[in-house]
Amino acid sequence: MVNWRVAHSLKVLRMQIDNAYPNRSKRSDGAIGDAAHRKRKSDHNPNRAGVVQAIDLTHDPNSGFDSYRFAEHLRITKDARIKYVISNHRIFHRGSWVWQRYTQKNPHTAHVHVSVSDDPKLYDAQGLWQIRQPVQMGIAAVPEPMPEPTSDDDTGDRCWWENVADKGIEENEGDLKEPDA
Repeated sequence: MVNWRVAHSLKVLRMQIDNAYPNRSKRSDGAIGDAAHRKRKSDHNPNRAGVVQAIDLTHDPNSGFDSYRFAEHLRITKDARIKYVISNHRIFHRGSWVWQRYTQKNPHTAHVHVSVSDDPKLYDAQGLWQIRQPVQMGIAAVPEPMPEPTSDDDTGDRCWWENVADKGIEENEGDLKEPDA
């Protein structure tokens, strides 16, 4: 088994989101990819240094965390650590910062996918992200399309956090194995 850890910048991002939205659902949260992810290029797979460079954060507007607005906030703030973000049938990449249509199998309606730079100095940067409550983000409207989440993006692909409380292991290290369902 290969040891892995989540990029430090993404652990900081998740901590900030969890602190800002303590009651949000984590149903679609994840970092390490499942067997389907391992068959293709994905930032949910560990890089050569064993670092996972992507996380998913659950869309839960009922508890305050609207991942669609959050994705737009990330686009507007243009954090240097971002490689690309996928949310609700859309994707933007660092550099252009322009939403494009995302047509892959998983539309990312149940969560936002955040991938960080391939540069270790950026993916492991531990500075805080510019996180604000949605009302404070100054985003009047979220770009189309904006359908409500469907059946949890049930594409068969899954990612997990090796949760310290649930799994009894370090959150930042683990084996490439699927957790017990």
